[in-house]
Amino acid sequence: MALISIEVPADRIDEAISNPDALQIAYDVGVLELLSIGIAMLGLGLVILSLFAYLTLRRAAQSSAREVAMAEVPAAVDRHIRDDGFAVIKQVLKDPQALATLQAEWEKLGLTNASEADLVEGSLMEAFNERPR
Repeated sequence: MALISIEVPADRIDEAISNPDALQIAYDVGVLELLSIGIAMLGLGLVILSLFAYLTLRRAAQSSAREVAMAEVPAAVDRHIRDDGFAVIKQVLKDPQALATLQAEWEKLGLTNASEADLVEGSLMEAFNERPR
């Protein structure tokens, strides 16, 4: 049993021999519909394959970026703080909310002015290095 059966009328065969127009013959016989269906199916397959490839590559790129970021960011932040620490502190102290938070922390430690800051055990850098990673 054939999927598509084609019957060409005898008068069409004689006309095709005398005036060979391949496109008209293919249209009359029904081959163009078959070709259109085939091309549409091929296009749909390519779209699905492209979407799958895109999603796979995207997932791999995100995973790689996450691994690199987890490895590089802590060192970059440490380097930035060590190199530009004073500039960062000056910038943070310009923020009123950060300043209020610092003042609240000082009050928790019982500090009322800057001259008492040396009463805190350790140094700021030691506290920074001891933070959980």
